[in-house]
Amino acid sequence: MKTENDKFNVFVKGKYKNFEDFLEKNKDLIYNGVIDSFKELLGSRKRKIKYTVNATVKLETNEVVEWNTEFLLLKNEPDILIDHIMQHYENTEDYEKCSEILNLYKELTNNVK
Repeated sequence: MKTENDKFNVFVKGKYKNFEDFLEKNKDLIYNGVIDSFKELLGSRKRKIKYTVNATVKLETNEVVEWNTEFLLLKNEPDILIDHIMQHYENTEDYEKCSEILNLYKELTNNVK
C-alpha cells in the first residue's frame, strides 16, 4: 500500500476463478486499507481521504478485468468501520481486529460504545 498526500492506494494483481473469488481472497487487504485510511485521518487535521483499489484480475477464462475503484472516506462518517468492515472480521472470528476497529471508531466519534 502506498500513500501520497491525501490518498491511500492498494494494487492487486492475480489470477482468480471469478470476480467473487478475487474479492473474497482480497477482503483483508482491501479492508485493512480502509482501516489504515481512517487511522491516517485520526492522526491528522484532514477531514477526508481518498482510498483507491486498483486491480488487474485474470480470470480462469483468461479474461482480464481491470477493477479500479475509489472510496472517499470522511473523518466524521466512520460508520463504514462498524457497518461493513467489522462484520467481516466478526465472521472470520478475528476479534483482535474487531477490537482495533471498535477502538478506532470510538476515537473518531468520541463515543464510548
